[in-house]
Amino acid sequence: MPHSLANNFRFTQVEGGGVLLDLTDGEYWQLNQTCADLLQSVIDGHSVAQVTIALSEQYPDNSERVASDVNSILNQLQEIGAIIE
Repeated sequence: MPHSLANNFRFTQVEGGGVLLDLTDGEYWQLNQTCADLLQSVIDGHSVAQVTIALSEQYPDNSERVASDVNSILNQLQEIGAIIE
C-alpha cells in the first residue's frame, strides 16, 4: 500500500540526510541518509518491497536485517503521524 506524507509534516533532504518537521508543534527530527532516502522513496510512491530490495542491494552485508529495519522505521514514522497509508 502506498504511503504519503501527512499534511501537517514537511520533509526535505539535506546533505547527509534529511529533516522532518511537524508543523503542528514545531517538533523536528534529523534523519540519517538511509532514513531520508527511505522516506523519500515511499512518499514518491515506491512500495515497501521496492525500497527493501533497493536497500538490500545497497547494503548486501546487512540484507537479512534490511526488511525488519524498513518496517521498524515505517512503523515509527506512522506512530508520530508523519506518514499515512
